Amino acid sequence: MAAKFDTDPLLLGLKLRRYRLQKGLSFQELSQLSGLSISYLNEIEKGKKNPKPEKLEDLAKALGVSVEKLREPASEESLVVVERLLRSNFLRELPLQLFGIERHKIVEIIAQAPRRVSAFISTLLELARHYALREENFYFGALRAYLEMHNNYFPELEEEVDAFRQMQNTPLHVFGENQQLIAQLQNILERDFGIRVIHDGLDAYPDLYKIRALCVPGKNQLLLQSRLNPTQRAFQLGKELGFRHLGLTQRAYTSSLLKVESFEHALSHFKAGYFSAALLMPRREMLKDIRLKLLNNPKLKPNSLLQWLKRYPATPEMFFQRLTNLLPQNFGLKNIFLIRVIYQPESAKNRGIFLVDKELHLDHRHHPHANHLDEHYCRRWTAIRLINQLLQNKGKKKLAALNRIRFHGTQEEYLLLSMARPAYRSGGRLAAIELGIQLDAASRKKLQLPIEKIPLEIVNKTCERCPLDDCKERIAPPHLARERQKQKRVFEIIDEILSSP
Repeated sequence: MAAKFDTDPLLLGLKLRRYRLQKGLSFQELSQLSGLSISYLNEIEKGKKNPKPEKLEDLAKALGVSVEKLREPASEESLVVVERLLRSNFLRELPLQLFGIERHKIVEIIAQAPRRVSAFISTLLELARHYALREENFYFGALRAYLEMHNNYFPELEEEVDAFRQMQNTPLHVFGENQQLIAQLQNILERDFGIRVIHDGLDAYPDLYKIRALCVPGKNQLLLQSRLNPTQRAFQLGKELGFRHLGLTQRAYTSSLLKVESFEHALSHFKAGYFSAALLMPRREMLKDIRLKLLNNPKLKPNSLLQWLKRYPATPEMFFQRLTNLLPQNFGLKNIFLIRVIYQPESAKNRGIFLVDKELHLDHRHHPHANHLDEHYCRRWTAIRLINQLLQNKGKKKLAALNRIRFHGTQEEYLLLSMARPAYRSGGRLAAIELGIQLDAASRKKLQLPIEKIPLEIVNKTCERCPLDDCKERIAPPHLARERQKQKRVFEIIDEILSSP
């Protein structure tokens, strides 16, 4: 569960500040009257200190109010609103400290304009309810913003992985047979943490077929699905090692987060996953490969990406995620995005739907930056083309593509690396992952590719919002684009009327 915090210090700090300013006292003057240090008074006003009864009495006397006045529930309108919000979950669950925001600053803003801020917060909550925004969506959204703020690179986690490697008696067989690596990771879990790995431990529970792993702390067991391929198995073992080595106790025990109880849960699972990916794709080797196989490779082809992937025990998703860790920090390629497209079969209709279930935008918000409700994602994207190839050919091999894209109506152009994988289980979902590197002056200088010879495709967000007339891939009419054009024409006519003599 999320850690609770005492709301009284924050309210007391606001009251103290209110009474101090009403008396026209500086910190130094209040310090002289109360006998408390300036730094201590400052900490109280920020809600970081909760003074003992005798010190509270000194403060009350210096301010000319009763101790009960400082202790009793808020009576002023502004403080009543603050108290109500503090006692709700709204401020408790916000990971403000991770974004460099002090909680008392938010409280001060609320106190300065309680009605307006309260109305604004109520509007946000109403929008969330209207769009059925679940609590976990909020946490995952906050996590994505946190990753983007740090360019998805966390040196402290990289250092922990390096330290973990050095602790082992023998090097991990990352570049050898996957079974060797699995045996090593399992041995470390059992030897160092007393965790027994049962590779078919979830097979007896058919209803849990979507869950790849389950940690049972009471029995010191890690239960896996037997259908996992070696790469998936290695990642789950590495992730459990991440939880243990990093000391992450605020976590769920399933491989994926079925229910998020706090932001700390989401952050812990991210850290454990980052640890596992960095363990399976070591930073030093990946940096060498990026220079040789991507940046300084004028003959880069789709098959080159597949051969590169084979070098590591990683899925396409893990591989591209790892690239987003290393490209911005180490090579200055910060304008990149990552999108995963999922094909979900619908047997009743004998067709499927395409969904964007993961997005990551580094440096700024790239197009497209949302998967609109009840709209059809642009079929010109390479991810959808690769998924359709898998469907048509009933392929059992991964596919890759390399092309350029430009967003309709903009000058934003990207080098797009794409991979699609077959379903991991019969009748299951198909997935394609795409990494876009913006082709600006800096990236064109770093990439030794014949950029202009790479095929270019004009793409958009959804069919409903796209005004392209000659799109052969369109599967829905552009009614939203037409409405936008009509509205634009209305404004143009109004402007003409208003500006006419």
